[in-house]
Amino acid sequence: AKPSNIMGRLATMSNTVQKLSRYDTGARRSPLDGLLVVAGDFNCDQNSVAAKLLTTGSSPYGNLKDRNYKANISKVSAFKMKHNYRFKDVYGENRDEAAPVTVSLHGRGPGCMDHLFYAQNTSGKKQSPITTETVKAISTTGKPNRQEVGKRKLRRQRVAWMQSRQILQSNAPTSMRAETILATVAGPEDTERLEIINSGLPNVDKGFPSDHIPIGALFAPNANFAASSSTTPVQEVDSDSSVSHESSSNDDSLLGGAAARGAVSNSVLKRREAGAASVSIRRRHNAILAAVTDWLANRGAKDIHRDQPLYKLKFVQDAKKKLKKKSRAPDLVCVLQNSLVVVEVTISGKPDSARMSKLAKYQDLEGVLRSAPEVQAAGLTVCPPFVILLDDHGGIPEETKQDIAELAKLTMGDDGDDDEEAVEMEAQRFCNHLQGVIDSLV
Repeated sequence: AKPSNIMGRLATMSNTVQKLSRYDTGARRSPLDGLLVVAGDFNCDQNSVAAKLLTTGSSPYGNLKDRNYKANISKVSAFKMKHNYRFKDVYGENRDEAAPVTVSLHGRGPGCMDHLFYAQNTSGKKQSPITTETVKAISTTGKPNRQEVGKRKLRRQRVAWMQSRQILQSNAPTSMRAETILATVAGPEDTERLEIINSGLPNVDKGFPSDHIPIGALFAPNANFAASSSTTPVQEVDSDSSVSHESSSNDDSLLGGAAARGAVSNSVLKRREAGAASVSIRRRHNAILAAVTDWLANRGAKDIHRDQPLYKLKFVQDAKKKLKKKSRAPDLVCVLQNSLVVVEVTISGKPDSARMSKLAKYQDLEGVLRSAPEVQAAGLTVCPPFVILLDDHGGIPEETKQDIAELAKLTMGDDGDDDEEAVEMEAQRFCNHLQGVIDSLV
């Protein structure tokens, strides 16, 4: 987003974090697992609200000022942008020495708009970056009590308490660390390089082909994290247990259970895992459906409709009143050698029950299509629904192979009845192709 578009930058940053979080399944088998990196031209400096959204997990709301630009962020918009990660700036305290400038434009001068942030939340109950000492450190600020102070002082104390909590969470150790950073200058004493940069870029003759200067970091496993997680007892905070010190024993929401597990609760992790599994299933489903569609199209299928609601199909316009659920959308409907074909694609860990469910879903469709005036006028034969089903491991059940053989027989027309060997070969060929499609997605 443009430098003046504060809300645009916040929205883009929020969408980026949400997209990255979908790939974080919660599994932690190696130090690299769960490492999220956000890098690029932010069009703002390291103190901007977009950077704070990364480091604190939330955005301020109300009338904001970012450099010379102003914006009004509603409370609802700020709430929607919240996330559970606490990103770290790889340059951090070394910003002034290592990367005080990352971009320089002719006529505008130098600036710092390119950044590299990373986050890595631990998950589960095996290890926790928030230890008992951290909980005590937050407790020393004292959670504000409405009954002890006035409203104005209460708000100030709450802000201070939340800031201390965010700082401790952002400084929590991770299994990976930025071992080396790529500096844009060699320090304040690098006057010759700074003079070239400040005069404006690009400057090809001096070795600057772009108006931006590269930034980067080399990540390495954090040995201190491994040592601390193996020697420090895990501190769990949930509804059945309490933190083992006086100041937090009656404050279940001090870390909310989520921060004690790396700011990600078990329910969030389960939703992420379910979301990642759903994305994987949908990806395989679409790949299988595309393969079936291409196969039938190449074998002469016509009037192909994918994911079209039944009430939109031209075959049932005069018979829509007979349909009970008109919004049902079969994965594929086509005409194949004077036969009207309906194909459903699904992936399930319980193939038998999933197949029965699909057949029950469209059990009335065959009769409705046969009585439809459009189908009768076209002289089409209506086939029972075909279910192309694969299990979770990509295996093809026998019932699916039989449906594929029936489809292969239909593609050959009258020749299919006489040449069973050709039908078997075509069905086997497509099964092998389907298996290859699935294997390529693993």
